[in-house]
Amino acid sequence: MTSSQSTKKPTGSCAACQKEGAAKRCRSCLDVGIDIFFCNRECQVMHWKTHKAFCGKSAIIVFDNKYSKNAEKEKIDYNESTFICTNCGKSGKDLGCNMRVCSKCKKSHYCSRECQVAHWPMHKEICKEIVAMEENLVQTMNPTEAKIRDLFEHQWMLKAGVLLSAAVFATLKHEELRKQPPTKVVYVDLEFNYNAQTFLLAEEPKAVPITSCFDRNEILEKYQNDAKRLGRQRCAQYAVVTCEEANSSFFHLVVLEEGLPFKLPANLPLQYFFANTALKSDLFQGWGVIRDRNFQKQNAHWKKSHLYSLFLHNALRLLSKKPRHLTHGINIHLKMGKEPGQIAEFLNYEVKLLSELKTLNNEIASMTPKKEREYMTKYGLDVQNNPRLLESRKRDPNTIMIVIYFQDVDTYSMYAIDSVFLPFEKSEYVSVKKCKRDADACFKQLQDLVKHMPSDLVERVSM
Repeated sequence: MTSSQSTKKPTGSCAACQKEGAAKRCRSCLDVGIDIFFCNRECQVMHWKTHKAFCGKSAIIVFDNKYSKNAEKEKIDYNESTFICTNCGKSGKDLGCNMRVCSKCKKSHYCSRECQVAHWPMHKEICKEIVAMEENLVQTMNPTEAKIRDLFEHQWMLKAGVLLSAAVFATLKHEELRKQPPTKVVYVDLEFNYNAQTFLLAEEPKAVPITSCFDRNEILEKYQNDAKRLGRQRCAQYAVVTCEEANSSFFHLVVLEEGLPFKLPANLPLQYFFANTALKSDLFQGWGVIRDRNFQKQNAHWKKSHLYSLFLHNALRLLSKKPRHLTHGINIHLKMGKEPGQIAEFLNYEVKLLSELKTLNNEIASMTPKKEREYMTKYGLDVQNNPRLLESRKRDPNTIMIVIYFQDVDTYSMYAIDSVFLPFEKSEYVSVKKCKRDADACFKQLQDLVKHMPSDLVERVSM
């Protein structure tokens, strides 16, 4: 590596205007190991209102803690600090301390032992009921269901507090947010996603009038208790969060302080942030093997069709005078099914520059140039010096390599990368327009093929 390469500053896409090559980074995010790039100070100031909620240590709630450089030194769980004290209504974030949690029911949070002791007479009976209900529920569950419930209540809920607040802000209109007492409650319906290995939205959050809720009395009673603690400068809103797979539901209090705007980046939907709420479980190791095996079996099935080869030829204009397989790859957007590695459907495709495709893969984007070259060689993404390509050319000098990325639309993340080796010798030329037309026609037939793949290609996880 030359000295110019080693001293070269990292760059990326500007979070405000989306221009490539931005070198200025948010210092607070950099301190916790997350790169957020801006073109200049003007872009950073313009984006601040949007970025504020996910800046620095707050970002650890959304992104996995493994990215934090200071997490081990500080020994602070910023996820728990976002909860509200059940007794006094103050948040751990406001007080700068960790929240204590009731060791029995694991539902009520407190800022100090004094608050926990003061609230015990009110909490005692409820605590016993919750514990008894939990024990009955666990006895009726199979081990997998019990583990999913544990992931939901003891990992996901701690990490996704700010996202549930974002769901409420995104769903309620500005004037409805400040109505006290609240007139609507936001229902957030979640489902466990085997492929994303976390809980995702089953449908868009929706606002429902409190008068139509079966638990309206409980919500209004909760509001009366919370209003005394919140004071005039804060407004209380509620989300009812449900998850069928975890057999669980709970109320989430959203506190709105006067003058505090809250927006998500326009180009990243709420589902993206939910998908990045990483969970840690040994269950995922077994599911990961099944997921990859399922994808490979389906991949082998559709590759048997001549449509796939014909689609690749036309999408990259191999039959025209301007082929682009050396500079471009194909990005197929797909929707994953309920089972690990199960493909529900192909949605659409894009032909992109290989440099653009690489940025879709977060793993590559964060590497040094040397590591990137090693990764590209190891996983077969170097279209000119790939070992398998060079080996194939010993048998057929006309072999070419095509790179295909499969992107999951639910999580905005790269699901799989595939390399296809085709023996190709151009005999006659066709127009670029005809290539585009034929590629679209082949992809449409390929969509039908994928949609009607045999069900026995997918190995299922029994609950």
